[in-house]
Amino acid sequence: MTENKYQNSSTEFGLHLLLVEDNPINAKIATRLLAKYHWKVDLATDGKQALDFVMSNYYKYTVVLMDIHLPIMDGLTCTTLIRQFEKDQMLPTKPVIALTSDSMSSHKNQCLKAGCTEYMNKPIDYPLLVALLERYNKRNLFAFAECDK
Repeated sequence: MTENKYQNSSTEFGLHLLLVEDNPINAKIATRLLAKYHWKVDLATDGKQALDFVMSNYYKYTVVLMDIHLPIMDGLTCTTLIRQFEKDQMLPTKPVIALTSDSMSSHKNQCLKAGCTEYMNKPIDYPLLVALLERYNKRNLFAFAECDK
């Protein structure tokens, strides 16, 4: 396979996810479930840590799963700063899936306005999340095939 800058964005052609979740129980459940699909999951427990992870390892993560209510820096601020970083560095837009217990439509609009590409209510509907991540995994595989041509 040809070396390319996208090579670190998957684990053996699977997803490499950044889970941003401050609740240890939610993090453990999500990590175990996602690992069943052989997807690698890294954990950030606050928005500042997540931003640092993304900025220092941009191509490592295929998708960011972003809790919105976080300590130190909330998920909306973190997502906005990720989008600004992408713009400043002329990087492709990374999928950021907002995960929140606030189900008001105005909150969904705030998440999308901040730059989240998807929005999911907590408690997480894991079959729906897995289906969504499978779509990103297929796009990831397609990108690898295109890079090899």
